[in-house]
Amino acid sequence: MIGPAIVAALAGCGGGSAPKTHAGEAAAAALVAELDHAATVTAPWRCAALDPTPPVTAPTPIEAGGRRWMPAELGLAADGPTLRLAAIADARGVADPRLRPALRAAEVDLVVTVGGMGTTEAELTTSLGAVVDPAWLTVAVPGSTEAWPAHRAAIAALAATGAPIVDGATVRLLDGGGAVIATLPGDGFRQRLAADAEGCGHELADVVAITTAAARAAADRPAVLASPRPARVGDGDRVAPGIHAGDPALGAAVAALALVIHAPIDGRPAASDGDRTQTTASVNAGSLDPVPRYGTDGVVIPTSVTIVVAERNNVRWYPVVLPDR
Repeated sequence: MIGPAIVAALAGCGGGSAPKTHAGEAAAAALVAELDHAATVTAPWRCAALDPTPPVTAPTPIEAGGRRWMPAELGLAADGPTLRLAAIADARGVADPRLRPALRAAEVDLVVTVGGMGTTEAELTTSLGAVVDPAWLTVAVPGSTEAWPAHRAAIAALAATGAPIVDGATVRLLDGGGAVIATLPGDGFRQRLAADAEGCGHELADVVAITTAAARAAADRPAVLASPRPARVGDGDRVAPGIHAGDPALGAAVAALALVIHAPIDGRPAASDGDRTQTTASVNAGSLDPVPRYGTDGVVIPTSVTIVVAERNNVRWYPVVLPDR
């Protein structure tokens, strides 16, 4: 189904104009390519499938900060011995003015959103608009709340302004030199999709396909999965009183990766960790939830950003707590 948000996005991005070289035209071209294959997808959108939908890459390079992201198999690639990544989620359609200063201070190369950013095109444009910046590439991965047509339309509208942003359901692998980042959009269970038929779903075969591709592309470097869906690996998916909240099936499928970054389970900032090179670990993305959350001690849980630093031989992470509103 092609909704009015998709049509508006195509019109706003000049879908019928001659090819240009900025990020807006890249987003528009990717959007058109996805619509060409919409007939192969059933509700909810199986937006994580690598097959039968052919891989779609951004048709032009994207400049962000000091990096030039070039089209590559299943996504984008940029040189660099180290990749500094920020992971966030759960903005609920709200623009947080504290976010950009925190990301600039962390000197990130890449920002990944892993769901909960909004439900409508207007909300997503607002929340993602507060994330995008010329200093980094933003990869917006739809979660359980995002209607995928609205998600894509919001990204296309932002990219049309020149913002370096791509859809994490289309750009699936990002080779940042220091590590390879794979995306797994949506959820594997329709009953978990708040967007229902307009939501973004995936199957176990899609998980295996993207994790295999990521491990192959990374070789001896860290391979990282960014997804709204938590995996049962390590301790990053535990909630009070120490219960695992991640999916066992997903945990088995990501065994070849160094790290899984998932949507925050209870909103708490991620715990700092040292280098992880031998086993798969998991970590919560930072929560930007504007609705106050409380810990078991009754204290408000602060909003945060999770910073991941990946180099050729290791990956580590730490939280950045945003100042009080």
